[in-house]
Amino acid sequence: MSAEHSDLSTAYVTVTLASTPTANVREGQEVVEVYASTPSESPVNFLLRARSGTAMASSLLQKQKDQLVLVTGELLIEDKNTTVLNLRTMNDAFDGQFINEANITGRVCKDAKAAEKSSSVNVAVNRYSVVNGASKESTDYFRVRGYGKLKDRFEKLSKGSLIELSGMVVTMKNREGAEYIELKARFMQVHLKSKGGGGGGNPAPKSNAVGMDDSD
Repeated sequence: MSAEHSDLSTAYVTVTLASTPTANVREGQEVVEVYASTPSESPVNFLLRARSGTAMASSLLQKQKDQLVLVTGELLIEDKNTTVLNLRTMNDAFDGQFINEANITGRVCKDAKAAEKSSSVNVAVNRYSVVNGASKESTDYFRVRGYGKLKDRFEKLSKGSLIELSGMVVTMKNREGAEYIELKARFMQVHLKSKGGGGGGNPAPKSNAVGMDDSD
């Protein structure tokens, strides 16, 4: 089994390993995995993953519980409770080092939801991979929040607009107390408005996800 992923959602974070990495099988593919969390007051939990047989997997297997590492990788929402980081790079980190940066490119699912000091939008990120010689499409949905000038810009976005965002991954809770991740945005660029126009070219011409029913 082989798969190739896009760079439409990536993260660059320092995390502490919750246990010793172990071998596992996901969708028929052998991988090495370990849960980890950011060293912050409200930790963000990630499942770090590397494909078995790669140099990254070998390096991950050498790590130990409670070790602090600096990692980069593709950010995925595997289910409502699991945020996966498919590892690209990994280095030892040092105490006090804190990095939390994520970048996503996708389409606005619905109009912004305004609060007193912020506004949030849901962004769909389409992925195109090759699995056993066959193309496969999947979609992840990210909630993104903007403050200040970004709050105003979010409220002007229309469904279907293609946008690029960067910011910090944070943990939030819904009304039932269940945790989910949210991107606290620092930067946004609109690449393609839903009704024509917009600035810049289209960095993801195949991204065509529509709609997300989100009652939170």
